[in-house]
Amino acid sequence: MSVVTVVASNLRRGMAIKYKGDSGILLEVEHRSPGKGAGFVQVIMRSFASGKSKDLRFAASEKAEIIQTDRQKLEFSYSDPSGIYFMDTTTYETVELPKELLSDYDGMLIENLVCEVLFVEGKPVSVELPPSIELLVTEAPEGLKGDTANNPTKAAKMETGLEDLRGLPGAIRSAGEKGLKITRFKGLGEMNAEELRETTLDPANRTLLKVNLTDAGTADEMFRLLMGDKVEPRREFIEKHALDARNLDI
Repeated sequence: MSVVTVVASNLRRGMAIKYKGDSGILLEVEHRSPGKGAGFVQVIMRSFASGKSKDLRFAASEKAEIIQTDRQKLEFSYSDPSGIYFMDTTTYETVELPKELLSDYDGMLIENLVCEVLFVEGKPVSVELPPSIELLVTEAPEGLKGDTANNPTKAAKMETGLEDLRGLPGAIRSAGEKGLKITRFKGLGEMNAEELRETTLDPANRTLLKVNLTDAGTADEMFRLLMGDKVEPRREFIEKHALDARNLDI
């Protein structure tokens, strides 16, 4: 495996690295410069071996091993019980990929679909599908006539053999989130110092807005309404003014 060593400050998203016996691709790279102490590089790496992502932290001057990779555009041809077969549109050679590498994309591969395959030392390690895929509906049984109250549905069949489209959004989301770490917070109090800086307080990214208080009594009443213990008044206010909201940060 061809390996090049660089300082961590030169790490970029999409690079493949080797670290503590594991190797993977960098999904996110953030260079941080705290107010006190030396700067560092925070990354999220998806392991080639396990497919899982992990958080790694490097000192800015620390060295990291960069693995030379090869990205190829391959066109899907067909599949059988032993594997999934693509064609190199440049050489017209057939390339076989293991089924487990595309397990998250079951029912989404159509003939001539061009995918980007990442190779490390000649071995395929990940596959990316295009942003959108058009599937032809080959069978679509009618619902039960007259039963509109229960909104009955039947499974439709796609050209790929995929049935029951109700499960498709979940499959697409699962594929898109593969290797990503998603964290949700109810409020700032649940974050640690680094998370608080990254999402809210970093001077390079934060936005400060000046609020002029002209009526302290009305402001206090609104604060109690939106932040108080009573849920029902807050719900009524949100429902009444939901369509008036602008520039939401969700």
